[in-house]
Amino acid sequence: MGEKVRQWGEHKLVHIEKEIQNDGNQLRLDLAKWRNFQTQLMPMLGDVVTVLPPSEIHDEILFLPSDLTKAQRNEFQISHLEDVEIRLREGEAQDALRDLRMTVRNINTLTFQKRVEVRGQDAHTRANGVINRFKVKRHLLVMRYNSARSAMIALGCTNIGDDDDFPPLSEADATMKHLEKPYQLGDGKRLGGPLFTAGVGKRVVLPDEPGMMILLPGCACADT
Repeated sequence: MGEKVRQWGEHKLVHIEKEIQNDGNQLRLDLAKWRNFQTQLMPMLGDVVTVLPPSEIHDEILFLPSDLTKAQRNEFQISHLEDVEIRLREGEAQDALRDLRMTVRNINTLTFQKRVEVRGQDAHTRANGVINRFKVKRHLLVMRYNSARSAMIALGCTNIGDDDDFPPLSEADATMKHLEKPYQLGDGKRLGGPLFTAGVGKRVVLPDEPGMMILLPGCACADT
């Protein structure tokens, strides 16, 4: 939805506005389902939730364990849910890292292809459009990862330092060293900074297979 809001800010197109409205309506339905489930899962929070004032969907507080202090979690008797959310947040962070790595690889591949293969102003404009969409995706994924990490910190996780499994990441960290050539089989062994070491743990080896690459229209294969 964040990407659609960005597109709407640049181009006031009716179909984008409609999609944003539909997404917002779906989020409200999902929120209503969560509130019903929450009354069963966290009964002590019932009075707090029922008196919440109306707000925009993105300003709603879910009242997950990470939204509360340790004292509040004890008060509302939901401390037993801390470990559950920690595991879910670790999974969310891992998913964001996986998608972020692939996005960065695609940005590198597309940038290289544009430099060596794309000719003409129109072709450059189209290529830049594709690359910029991946850069927006990179920005959103960095935000998603750091949001999950912040929740883990709120829950008392200790593996979130610079040298731990879940260090802080910025867009400057979401890069690879191999900018001069397309991503090739085996490059996963030659790590490119915290993005490629975050979340892997000390006993995990990154796979050789880099996954699917996105090619610009009219470009040759990356391995030629």
